[in-house]
Amino acid sequence: MSSSIKKWLNDGEKESLQLGYADQETIFATYWAATQMRETSACFSDIERESCHADLGKWLTRVRAGDPRFIAAYEQSYVRLGLPQLVRETD
Repeated sequence: MSSSIKKWLNDGEKESLQLGYADQETIFATYWAATQMRETSACFSDIERESCHADLGKWLTRVRAGDPRFIAAYEQSYVRLGLPQLVRETD
C-alpha cells in the first residue's frame, strides 16, 4: 500500500491504488499537511508523540477550514491524481 500511495502522489499512477475518493482525499490532505510541517516535526520520527498530534492537527484543521494554500495544491493536483473536483461551501 505504501508504495502504491507514493507512486500515486509522485507520478499520478492511479492504477495500483484501489481506494475510494474519500480515502484518496484524506491521503492527499494528510500529505499536504505533512509538506507544511517543519522538517524537525515529531511526526517524522514518532507519530505517536503528543507534539505530532498537535502539529498534524493544526494543519488538518487548516485543510478543513479551506486554507488557500491547500485549495491551490488540490486544484493543481486533482486532475493528475484522479481526485474529484473540490467542493467548497458557499456562504
